[in-house]
Amino acid sequence: MNIMLAARDRPPVGNPYPAPIPCLDEFGTGARRYILGTLWPSKENLERYLWQCGKRERRDHRRLGSELDLLSIQLEVRPRLVLLHPKGVLVSTLMENYWRQEHRAGGYDFVATSHIGRSVLWETSGHLQWYREGMYAPIDIEDAHYYLKPMNCPFHC
Repeated sequence: MNIMLAARDRPPVGNPYPAPIPCLDEFGTGARRYILGTLWPSKENLERYLWQCGKRERRDHRRLGSELDLLSIQLEVRPRLVLLHPKGVLVSTLMENYWRQEHRAGGYDFVATSHIGRSVLWETSGHLQWYREGMYAPIDIEDAHYYLKPMNCPFHC
């Protein structure tokens, strides 16, 4: 078996303190396996890192969303696409209402635009030049190319 060791995080310069087994990740299949680990200049730095790892796991939105019945991610629909459950929609609605209230109080106006536009818009904005590979394929309507908005940009100034 070939083993390659690689640092997951760059440790601060100093005398390294080896990380315990909980900091190691092992992945790979077949003849090539990888073990990722970390090195720390002091035991205190390592303990702080482990504490932060624990905090990160406790507030992981994928785990919390499922446990609190807020959302699910179903691979049949699309990887990384969040499907909100009724409780999740309630939380989202409350946050959106707060956002609207604060923006109105700040003197902002709201606008709404289409989620699809002719290719000339994306050529003018530079989206096609820089982001074409990450955008959905064009939709042909009446001999014109239309693209879905790649982000929540309005079509007006």
